[in-house]
Amino acid sequence: MMRMGSYVVFIGTPAALHVTEAFQVPQAAGVQFHDVFGLWIGGTGGLDSIINGSGGSAADTTDANHALVDVLSYP
Repeated sequence: MMRMGSYVVFIGTPAALHVTEAFQVPQAAGVQFHDVFGLWIGGTGGLDSIINGSGGSAADTTDANHALVDVLSYP
């Protein structure tokens, strides 16, 4: 089994970048995800959610310890 994740590395820019969600998927029967994550590494800004608005944020203001933000199951 493999994990799918999104890493936030917004360096080399003075801009604060915010991405609404790391992954956007169809909301349809049979579309499922398990163990998806986001991880803020550096820069200003981050992810507001992990998948279709689910999951917490992985951003410079919420993830100072560089912890994974998991979505164990979607939907």
